[in-house]
Amino acid sequence: MYQFIYDNRTLALIFQFARTLLVAIIISHHSAAVAQSPSINGRWQLDAELSTDSADELKGIRKSKKKKSRKSETNKSSGPTNATQQRYWQHANEGKEWKRSRELVHAGPIQRLLESTNLEIVLDGDGYLFIYADGYERPVVPNPGGRVFTASGQELVQSEIGFTLAYAKDQTLNLETRIKKGGQLLEVISLSAGGDTLTINIEIDRRDWKWIAKVDRVFHRVH
Repeated sequence: MYQFIYDNRTLALIFQFARTLLVAIIISHHSAAVAQSPSINGRWQLDAELSTDSADELKGIRKSKKKKSRKSETNKSSGPTNATQQRYWQHANEGKEWKRSRELVHAGPIQRLLESTNLEIVLDGDGYLFIYADGYERPVVPNPGGRVFTASGQELVQSEIGFTLAYAKDQTLNLETRIKKGGQLLEVISLSAGGDTLTINIEIDRRDWKWIAKVDRVFHRVH
């Protein structure tokens, strides 16, 4: 029987090798888990029943200022002719206000986010390309530094909607957009454990709206 005698240096090398091997195994298992984890890229179809009706959420949301009508000296006279004119202009003004209110509830470029019944997300360099139903393409590049704003603004990605900061937080992808005409758009994108359901929680905060619009969009993966 052989008896091995190790000095301190040899023992230190053995322990160092064992520790390196253990770290390598942990990293290998972690990389395999990351590689197998579902990704948001793919084709998605909207589930209308589980999603918020954006038209209902935006109905009457726009602030409007009522203008005081000016009464001319000639309108002070009474009579059937004057009453008919007043009714005519009243209905005409109501028609203009109704048409104006319909136009104002439209959220502009953000509307395509609220109405797109399908969504395609493809990998694009360091980020993604979101392609909506009307063919609009929107680049999304997550910032490695997280929710950090710098003076240079290099972390922001410009699109037709505005300037967007994308970052990962608590297993969600967050998009904060400074809307071009004022206000903020927040999108929180989460994926189900199985990777087959994509949920986008949207909040739109604009100065000319009465409340913060909240719209949930639920999509299912198209295989």
